[in-house]
Amino acid sequence: MLAFEAFLGLLVFDFLYTPISGWHQLPISVYPGVLTPSYKTLVSGYNSEIALFRVQKGPTSNFLVKEKSWAVDPDLSWITQVNGSFYAIHEVFEFQGKPGGGLSRWQIDNVSGNLVKQEELNLESTGPAHVLVDQENGVAVTGNYGGGSISVVSLNNQKLVEVVQVLNYGEGCRDKSHPHQVIKFGDLYYAVDLGCDAIYSFRLNSGKLEQVSTVQVEEGCGPRHMVFTGQSGSNMAAVVCELANNVLTFDVGSNGSLTFKQKAEFATNAGEDPIYGAEILAHNGYFYASSRGVGVIVVYKIGYGNQINKIQEFKLHGIWPRSFAIKDNIILALDQKEQTVLFLFEIFFLQYGYSAILFIFTTGDSVQIITINPYTGELVAGGSLDTPTGPAYVMFYD
Repeated sequence: MLAFEAFLGLLVFDFLYTPISGWHQLPISVYPGVLTPSYKTLVSGYNSEIALFRVQKGPTSNFLVKEKSWAVDPDLSWITQVNGSFYAIHEVFEFQGKPGGGLSRWQIDNVSGNLVKQEELNLESTGPAHVLVDQENGVAVTGNYGGGSISVVSLNNQKLVEVVQVLNYGEGCRDKSHPHQVIKFGDLYYAVDLGCDAIYSFRLNSGKLEQVSTVQVEEGCGPRHMVFTGQSGSNMAAVVCELANNVLTFDVGSNGSLTFKQKAEFATNAGEDPIYGAEILAHNGYFYASSRGVGVIVVYKIGYGNQINKIQEFKLHGIWPRSFAIKDNIILALDQKEQTVLFLFEIFFLQYGYSAILFIFTTGDSVQIITINPYTGELVAGGSLDTPTGPAYVMFYD
């Protein structure tokens, strides 16, 4: 059913949205012999499989094709590629027979094409949610949601060596500490703590993190993910809240300091539907933030003085967009939870009036392709394809 829906999504895109993006109107014959680009993507999650897809850019639309799967360890809920290595967290509470989550490194075998594990280690803290790999400085840093901590792992020529540091948090917090993401900007590392309503910054010294500052955000925000970008000649950061219906922005000083700037409305609360912020990304002067429960991606335009303005609340096919990725004006968005949807597709024919078709389909365990209008930043819906059960992460890879 989802395969049919993906085809339907392409029809909707061609019929209704081709005029929006002028660069889509050129017929492919204008460029004889020139192939449109394609991109490799993968989906991992709470299962033992990584599904591989290909995004094909076309002259009037983009489409998604499922190709094959890799058999892997269970619960790889975040993956980062650096050069030829894939670093994956194991979001578990016991690893290698000991308490703690796991971190592993994988590479694609040139002969079989399969993903092969190179090494793994116990992070000495439970439930990792995110990993940042800094090969230039020889470290990988994980945010351990379950353990309320940050682990630092040393690297040697891409290889995982050992855990050299575990920083524990939680004293005096609103809730148990839940570091959910680690991100680097300039020479500083930042960790977002959902349970402590805090953003920590660090500097690396002799292979270990030294804390520089703690920025407290509004109590009850539950900051989940953070992104940095530059606009209007200055740097800024944006944070999506999981527990409050807001996106927060900050000015970034030349020394990496964060100064609160703006609190923007997030998703529209429809009745009793919960709103849980998930992911936020920056692309070409816009922020894109996903909300679980109502199942939307909210688009913010970054304006003069780094003020943001909500310009679109884009409804996804599903209600639980756990992860999404952006490349070349294409978004892939995962739907993790199942919901039955009635979809009324209505077409206007000039000669015959309206024709309506009612489709009933089930969302969840799927990935949706979406196109970004390069002129307005707004989103245009495409179709969806099935993924393995419990998808948690989607990425483009080389």
